[in-house]
Amino acid sequence: MPSTDTTRVAPDHRWETTLHGIRRLPHRTAAFIVMMHPAVWVGLFVALPLAILGSMAVFGSQAAVGYVIVCAWLC
Repeated sequence: MPSTDTTRVAPDHRWETTLHGIRRLPHRTAAFIVMMHPAVWVGLFVALPLAILGSMAVFGSQAAVGYVIVCAWLC
């Protein structure tokens, strides 16, 4: 697992974070979500719903169920 030790510019200040273990899983997940690249956000909130909506032309109304599930998950 990569080190979570961070040294700031000021030499007299030092920040250290330990996010190892199952109890810190929510913190690691939140940090990952915050640090995601903007292209990932566009993919999740624009490309994925449009792809599922477009798949209704191939699969018919069954894809509408998937679209509703994805939109509910994104909310």
